[in-house]
This record gives sequence, C-alpha cells and structure tokens, in this order.
Amino acid sequence: MDTAILAGRQPVDRIDKSQADVGHTDGTIAPVSGADQGPGSQTLHPAGTLNSDNARPATTLFLRRFVTLIARAVANPGRLCFYLFYSLKIWILKPILGDEAISSVLYSSFFPDIVLKLGGAQIGDGARFGRWLTVHESRGHFRNLIVGKDVFVGKHVLFDLSAPVILGDRCAVGAKCTLITHANFGASCLSAAFPPSTASVVIGDDSQLGWGCIVVKGSVIGKEVLVLPGTIISGSLKDSSTYGGNPGRQLPRSQPPGAAR
Repeated sequence: MDTAILAGRQPVDRIDKSQADVGHTDGTIAPVSGADQGPGSQTLHPAGTLNSDNARPATTLFLRRFVTLIARAVANPGRLCFYLFYSLKIWILKPILGDEAISSVLYSSFFPDIVLKLGGAQIGDGARFGRWLTVHESRGHFRNLIVGKDVFVGKHVLFDLSAPVILGDRCAVGAKCTLITHANFGASCLSAAFPPSTASVVIGDDSQLGWGCIVVKGSVIGKEVLVLPGTIISGSLKDSSTYGGNPGRQLPRSQPPGAAR
C-alpha cells in the first residue's frame, strides 16, 4: 500500500466529549498527549489524502456507491443478488436500528466483503473475510476501513472505526483479534485526566497477527512483522520483527510465528 498511509502522519483530532459515547474505553491508562499521532477520525484515500465523502449529502453518497457496486456486480451475476439483498436488508433495518443497521447486517452476513463495500470500505482485490465481524463506532458507514490486496481477516474480529484502520497488502488478522482506535471514559472522573481521544491503527504489508491479539489506538505495525497469539500491542513495531507477550515485546526472529491463517 501507499507508504504515506502506512506512515500514519495525518494529525490526530481529539473527539469532543459531547460526541463521545458514555462508558466506552480501550482499557488503557496512559495519559493522552499532543504527541499521540495518527490520521484521527478522518477518512483517507489510498493516496493518503482526506476523503471529501464526509462533506457530501448522505443520499448522494449512498446512490453513488450503490450504482458503482451494481456496475461491478454485473460482471459477476451470481453476486448481484447478494448486493441487492443486503442493500434491502440495511434499508429495512435502518428505521429500527439507526446507524447500527449496517453493522448488524455485516455480523450475520455470509459475504462480509459485500456489506463492507456497501458501507464504503476500501477493499483491495483478493481480500478475504471470515464471518461474524463486529464493527464498533461505525456511525452508519465503514469508510474508516482501508484494506489492501490479498488480505486475510479471520472470524470474530472486532474493528473500532472511530478512526481509520489500515491493513496493508497481504497482511493477516487472526480470529478474535481486536483493533481499538479510541479511548473514552465517559462520565467517570478519569475523563478529566484522560480526555476522549482517537488515533488510527496501521498494519504494514505482509504482517500477521495471531489469534486473539489486541492492538491499541495509535499503534503502527511495520512490514513483515509476526505478532504471536494473545499479544497486546501498543506503539510502533519494527519491520521484519517478531513480538509476543503482554505487553508485547520484541522476540528473537526464530520464535514460532503462530500464523493467523
């Protein structure tokens, strides 16, 4: 993927407390500082520029995405019916579930990639997704999810899309991994010391996360990195390295990788 995205150099925007959901937290206790860098809650194009979609009327965005997806689906008639089916299901559930309608449809879908694309996620060719994906803080769309080519995402993965989650080409996210992009202590007195904040999560090309890993907001995982199952990651991980443990620490490269696939 584009190196400008993987570098995560866009400034972080702290979210206003009035816009934050009460009671959500990533469980971290480190104070938030101005040094916490990442793309924030803004959406990125693959070239690393800000997406102007957020400024467009919701109806216009939906119609444009729907027409584009239908045009692509015509090339594969067998999938066309699923595009129509999931679009109709989201439309029916929207008055009942609001912004959570599309996340609910994604969780139960047999073809998660179709629902992700309907929600505006950028999905590269050859990407594969397991079932029962959970999206937190979708706000009715998946535009903060950017996935490269030939990516593998296992079952029961949780994406927090308060800020962008960027998966590089040929990387893998094992089953039951959690990728967190925000912290919010809600009405707790801790909010005075640790204000609500967001920061992106970036996983570089050819990296693998084993089952059950937790990646904390602001983390940047380099290229060709092996993360062993159950590891908790916070911060930057060096290219061509192996990490494991809680908290995650660098291990000898000969350590068994615990591949996600």
